[in-house]
Amino acid sequence: MISSIAPLGLLLLSVLSPPLAAAAGPTTSPKRGLVYVPDPQYPGDDHIWTRQPSALTWYYNYQANPSPVYAKISQSVFEFVPMLWGAPEDPDDTTFLKQMKALVQDRKVNITNVLAFNEPDGPHQYGGSNIDPEHAAKVWVKNIEPLREMGIRVGLPACTGAPDGLAWLKTFLDSCSEIVSEGSLRKNCTYDFVTIHWYGTFEALASHMGQYAAAFPNKTMWITEYNLDHQDLASTQAFYNITAEYFDRLDHVERYSIFGSFRSDVSNVGPNGALLSADGQLTDIGRGRFQGCTTCLGCCDKLLDITRRLSVKSDSRAKWWRSLEKALYDTGKNEDVDDLRQRIRNCQMQMTLHLCAISSENANNSSAYLRRLIAKTNFGARKGLTISTASKGSPRNWLVR
Repeated sequence: MISSIAPLGLLLLSVLSPPLAAAAGPTTSPKRGLVYVPDPQYPGDDHIWTRQPSALTWYYNYQANPSPVYAKISQSVFEFVPMLWGAPEDPDDTTFLKQMKALVQDRKVNITNVLAFNEPDGPHQYGGSNIDPEHAAKVWVKNIEPLREMGIRVGLPACTGAPDGLAWLKTFLDSCSEIVSEGSLRKNCTYDFVTIHWYGTFEALASHMGQYAAAFPNKTMWITEYNLDHQDLASTQAFYNITAEYFDRLDHVERYSIFGSFRSDVSNVGPNGALLSADGQLTDIGRGRFQGCTTCLGCCDKLLDITRRLSVKSDSRAKWWRSLEKALYDTGKNEDVDDLRQRIRNCQMQMTLHLCAISSENANNSSAYLRRLIAKTNFGARKGLTISTASKGSPRNWLVR
């Protein structure tokens, strides 16, 4: 049953315009990545993340070297991003720098980005690397600064979402500046992007990102850990939908990776935050994340791709609409259509026109057209559909029930 998709598919096609066509994007996402957290009990799970079709284009594993299971995959297909997780006791220890040179120069791995210091303001028991900012600055100068001379982009340390995180970064940068400055000539340590971790609501995440934008103007963002932890399923799904859509639309968000690549029964962010079920199957969030359609934008793209390939021989819109359900099944593969229907429902369809860049005028025209079409074909009566619009907002909200 895909009755919820049929009216949406027709509505999208009926209002197809240049802005909407431009909004559609590829299945793979240059922004979307994997926080690789392997489970030795289930090595087969490792292959889920690279199974095609996949929207993922990069990953990190909290380590300096690529994970063996992905080592033979080209950087252009699935980019590995190394990380200096913690800091050696000896600030003059340059082990990480040597590892990077070995990767690039000896193993010919095209390393273009590096992450540094995982939650240095957090304690070890909660996954933090717990580093004094002054000590971290000394290690940075020895191991990270030289990487930029090799053409490698580097990210600022990824602090926790706690209020002390930004304070830690300020002390770190001040200390780093003192180390690299020469006499009265003031210099600063350099970095290419800021790295953000967040666990909590979307509204709080957006506010946190705003604080980073104000503190580090003109720097792009990588959100390398985020989730709505320990919440009910509906809230978690809604959180993922809106955050992914938000990240995809913001130019200054360069990359993002949700923390949850493990089974629900061992999840430390709650069972609903995991991308795999207890038996190792992709959850709804997992399917959307790695198969390219959880965001409303992605679902619009998939629907439009399907409808563009349909051959409509009759001028009768009523006949075309009645055949849409079958056409979607025939063209879109049965197993994908059911998932798509549920994800569109999770997106709350009243958001779809806005997210697909449909203008207010088109929204008004489309809702009126849809009412006439429902009445003409008697489709609504058979499927139990109604349509309503709300006057607030631009473009107008709409809902197919």
